[in-house]
Amino acid sequence: MNNNKIQIIKDDEIDLKALFQVLWNERKRIVLITILVTIIGIRYALIQPPLYKSTISIYPSGAGAVSKMAEYKSMVSAFGISAGVTQKLLDIGDILSSRSLQKRLIYHEWNSENWNEPVNLIAYWEINDSTKTNISLNPIQWIKSLIALFASKEDGKSNLDFRYEMASIGILSGRIEMEKSKTGLYNISVWMEEKRLAADLANVIYDVLVEFITIYHVNKARMNREFIQERLQDVSIELEDAEESLKIFSENNRSLVESPQLQLELGRHTRGVNLQSQLYMTLIEQFELIKIKELDETPTLTVLDRAVPPLNKDKPKRKVIVLISFMIGMMVSICMAIGKFLFMQTPTTK
Repeated sequence: MNNNKIQIIKDDEIDLKALFQVLWNERKRIVLITILVTIIGIRYALIQPPLYKSTISIYPSGAGAVSKMAEYKSMVSAFGISAGVTQKLLDIGDILSSRSLQKRLIYHEWNSENWNEPVNLIAYWEINDSTKTNISLNPIQWIKSLIALFASKEDGKSNLDFRYEMASIGILSGRIEMEKSKTGLYNISVWMEEKRLAADLANVIYDVLVEFITIYHVNKARMNREFIQERLQDVSIELEDAEESLKIFSENNRSLVESPQLQLELGRHTRGVNLQSQLYMTLIEQFELIKIKELDETPTLTVLDRAVPPLNKDKPKRKVIVLISFMIGMMVSICMAIGKFLFMQTPTTK
């Protein structure tokens, strides 16, 4: 049937019979495009390396937790010394996305089934292998090609290493996922090409998180103690000077009853000594409290479920990829057929 005699829209309504006729006339093109896109999808699904998912569940033991130093805090509170407030735990999501943590994971030496000796992720993903420049649908291969393109021979070695590092971090960022429940439980999932490697990486993430948080709180407590200790030394000297001035004034002016001016001066010296004494006692209290906090447990992470090697691969979903490719191919070919019909159809003029 001639396409020029077919009208898809009649009386502002779509004629399904005419539409089917148009598609039937373009059936070969539709089938060909659908098969081509499906083959591309199959090819993409087959070249994707199998990724295994391993998850570790951790819980931050921060606010509300009872520490081993609670009895000491209660003791100092009995003497009127404030025990302070619990410090907020660092956000785990921010630490996970930090370049510092990801660099630790990138350069960590991992045991792999494909390598005879421990290897870092740059070498594991062959990011630093510039010999493989064939065109591929593998995203890792794209990154390697871009590195080889922008990193010329004139570039310094450190600059090239930095490019390798950033490329590896880009891949690693897409392999780590974190979910936080309403109760505060964190589930950190890792996808890797090997079962054991996925579990090892997830468990090392926990160790690095604990180290980051511990170092942060220890350094913060140490800085506070050093500041108070330095201020305590200054106030101690000022208190000694004030006491010495009061002593000298009292020795030189033994008859104060008949002189209002001398009584006024005595009051000033006394207030100065009292003020420095109060400040000194406050700093002493804070200094003792800081030392107790420094001995206290820093906020840590409690492991509820350590990561274990999974039984089956989690990605890629090859059946889903092929099905989506088939649907995309079908939709694209149908749209192209209808578009060609509308473009080629010319209105008849009398």
